[in-house]
Amino acid sequence: MRRALVVAASIVVPVAAPAAAASAEPLPAGRLSVVGGPRNGTGGLADELGLGYAFGVEAGYQPMSPTQRIGWGASWSTHFSRYGEGSSRVADQLKMVEIDLGLRARVVMGARGRLVLHVGGGGALLRLNEPVVRNGETVSQRAMVRLRFSQSGQ
Repeated sequence: MRRALVVAASIVVPVAAPAAAASAEPLPAGRLSVVGGPRNGTGGLADELGLGYAFGVEAGYQPMSPTQRIGWGASWSTHFSRYGEGSSRVADQLKMVEIDLGLRARVVMGARGRLVLHVGGGGALLRLNEPVVRNGETVSQRAMVRLRFSQSGQ
């Protein structure tokens, strides 16, 4: 009986104790993430490439406090993709590596700050193991522009 009282007291006391005041922790300035999933070709090559998969690493740095309305950031990503089995060209499988590096701005809009606009730009490098572009090259450099809206439910 005494043991049952001790066990009951050890459960009830922590639950009944007053909770400390909750406070928001500051958001981290950086992020590092691993991504992956299915991927499909687009445009004129969609049928030829078929369904593939992609995986990669993304990183970013955006030193902004939650109350700041305008801020800047930097992003980097590297993605590896594989398409189709039994390609009729050079290799059995089309392999692609994409690397991009860019700067971006974040603007919090609205009175409550629920709508956020992300605008960014930078450079990207694309490397393929087979020539699939019209000029027959396997390396391509290009500019990138990104525009994204997000909305929080706060």
